[in-house]
Formats: sequence, C-alpha cells, structure tokens
Amino acid sequence: MKKQYLSYFFDYLIDIKITRSDGTYRFYESHLSHFGRFLFENNITALENVSKAVLVEYLSLLRSSVQNSTINKRIGIIKRCFTYYNLKDSYVFTIQKFKEKTRSFEMIPDTTLKKVLKYIDSLPNDISNNLIYKGIIYLLINTGVRLTELYNIEKRNVNLNECEILLTKTKNGRDRTVYFLPLISDTIKKLLELKSNHKYLVVNFLKDRKLNYDDILYLFRKIKSHLKIRKLHPHMFRHTYATKLLQLGVDIKTVMDLMGHNNLSTTQRYQHSSKEHAKKTYLEKYNY
Repeated sequence: MKKQYLSYFFDYLIDIKITRSDGTYRFYESHLSHFGRFLFENNITALENVSKAVLVEYLSLLRSSVQNSTINKRIGIIKRCFTYYNLKDSYVFTIQKFKEKTRSFEMIPDTTLKKVLKYIDSLPNDISNNLIYKGIIYLLINTGVRLTELYNIEKRNVNLNECEILLTKTKNGRDRTVYFLPLISDTIKKLLELKSNHKYLVVNFLKDRKLNYDDILYLFRKIKSHLKIRKLHPHMFRHTYATKLLQLGVDIKTVMDLMGHNNLSTTQRYQHSSKEHAKKTYLEKYNY
C-alpha cells in the first residue's frame, strides 16, 4: 500500500534517490508517503488535481496532529516536489512557515555512554561482525558523522598516522575532514586490514556487502536490549559530539566545520545545551 501512496511522486523520488543521500531519501519518502496517503484517501488521482481546498484540509490535519517543525518540513518538501513537476501556481507556495519551538537536542548521558562503550569493548573481535560494530560506535562518537557519511567512508581516505578521515559523500556535497582519537587507532587499523571485496571501511562482513540502515538498527537494538536502555539512536551520538565540543570550549566556527553544517545558525542550536552545562557547572563548582 505504501508504494501506492508514493506513486504520485514516483519520478521525483527517483531523482532524490539518485542525487541525494540515503538518509535524505528516507526522509523525503516518509513525509511524502503521509501526504500521498491523504491524497489517496481523498480520491485525488494526480498532483495536478490538488486544489487549494485540498491543501487547506491537509494543513488543518497537520496542525491538529503534529508539531509546527514537522508541518514546516512536510510543506517544504511538498513545495520542492511541486516545483519539480512545474506546478508553481499551487496554493502551497503561499503557505508561510509556522513558528517553531527552540529545538533541544537529546544527548547521551555520560553514564549511558560509558555503559555502551564498555559493552562494545567487551565484544570479541573474532566473532561475527563485532569488530565492525566497534568501529561504528567509535566512529560515531569520535567524529559526529551522519550515518550515510559513515557507510561511505572508503579505506583509501583513512589516514591512520594523522588520525584523519576524508569524507567524500556528505549531505552538502562538499568533502570534509574529520578526526579520531589515537585511542581507537588500533580498531581502525584492524578494520583496514580486514580482507574484503569492498572499498569501504565498515561493511557487513558476514553478508559480504556494504553496510546499510537495517544493519545499524540491528546493532542499536542489540545494545539497547543488552543494556536495557530505553532510548538510543545513532543521531544522538552526533548531538553529543557537537555539544561536548562546545562545552570543552571549541570555537563555534570549528564545530560548524567539523559537523559539516552549511550555516552557523544550525550549529548555534547546540549552544543551548552547552549553556545549560555551563550554568550547572557554575552552580556546582563556583565558590567565592
């Protein structure tokens, strides 16, 4: 049924799949599937038939069920989709952004992070994909990379001596360099030495193929189940990485470059968490 909901946007999604990252494609597919289901249930047979009344009804549905940030994302995607199909006279282009609440990022608590790293460290390297799992977690917390960037790290772009990795497939399309601590160099070296038919640093070694999103989900389900952690997802490592850098006093422009953000305003959102940490530290430590 999902394919039926997405049939309205078939060519557009193919274009997204070819030109954008896997994560971006899943993001677009998810939001357009919701809109497609609404159109299907209201007997709209083609995008050309989406009238102002239909869009107003859809907007009303969104306002009663999701936050403004989600509304803005969905309407933004619909606008880009309609532009692709040259439906530039649609009412959707008159819809203004709704005011969003200041976004707070979920960090991984220090106690939880220590448990995760201890568990990962305990996995024997010679069993299953354990070495790969170690590499995934170490790289996520050391570099703050997005999952798509992680999947596409090529062995040739890892400089073990300088503790550097060149990312050549990024969200904004620009190459960037990230760094890892010498502490994990031994694991990175073992990953480089794995005999594989693939050029990528982290692969599904058992199935002899490139790593994918389902592999990551399996790993995180395994960690949460073993450690009885209610909430843990890959992007939390990215949030934790950025916030910790700011808390340690790294200047915001450097954090922006390390994160691969296009705009400083994106990085500045992490300062809210950093300020909370500063206040907590002040209240706990300051004594005149």
